[in-house]
Amino acid sequence: MKLEKRSRKELLELIGKLEEQIASLESETAVRGSSTGAKDALFELNIATVLDNALDAVIGADQAGRIVYWNPRAEHMFGWSKEEVLGLTLSETIIPSQYREAHRKGLEHFNQTGEGPVLNRRLEMTALRRDGTEFPVEMSVGPLKMGNFFLFSSFIQDITERKQVIEALKAAREAADKANKSKDQFLAQVSHELRTPLNG
Repeated sequence: MKLEKRSRKELLELIGKLEEQIASLESETAVRGSSTGAKDALFELNIATVLDNALDAVIGADQAGRIVYWNPRAEHMFGWSKEEVLGLTLSETIIPSQYREAHRKGLEHFNQTGEGPVLNRRLEMTALRRDGTEFPVEMSVGPLKMGNFFLFSSFIQDITERKQVIEALKAAREAADKANKSKDQFLAQVSHELRTPLNG
C-alpha cells in the first residue's frame, strides 16, 4: 500500500512537472509566435515606409486593374489623393483614353496566360494627370503572386524634363549643323571668288 501511495504521489508530482513544462513550452511558443508576428509587422512597416518615401510614383493594382496602393509621390505626380483613387481602375485615372483598350486587352491576356508584353520591362509611355494633361513617363510593371491571385506593382517616373532636355539638345545640334553648313557654303563661295580672276 505504501508503494501504491508513493507511486501515486510520484505520478501526481510527475504529472504536475509535465503540466509545468507544457505550460512553459506553450508560453515560449506564444512568445515566439508574437515575436514572429512582431517581426512580420515590422517588416511590413519598413516596406511601407520605403514605398511611401520612394522618389518614383508607386502604384499597386489587382488583376482587374483596380488600384490597391498609391504612394505620396503618385499623389503629387498625378494629382489624385490616395483616398480618391483606391478602388478605382487605372483606366479611370491615369491611362489616356487612346490606350485604355490596349490596357484592357493586356489585362485580359495576362489573366488567361500569365504573360504580358509590358511586364518586367522599362517602358516609355504617356500618362494622364487628374487635370487631363498628358505627360511622358518611364514605367516598369511587375506581377506579384499573392496566393491564388496576382497584384501588379508599377514604378513610374515623370520624364518631362528629360524629354525637354533631349529636344533642346536636338534643336541645338540642328542649329549647329545648319550654322556649319552655312559656314561651309560661305567659305566655298569666298574660295571660289578668290580663285576667279577679276574681270574688269
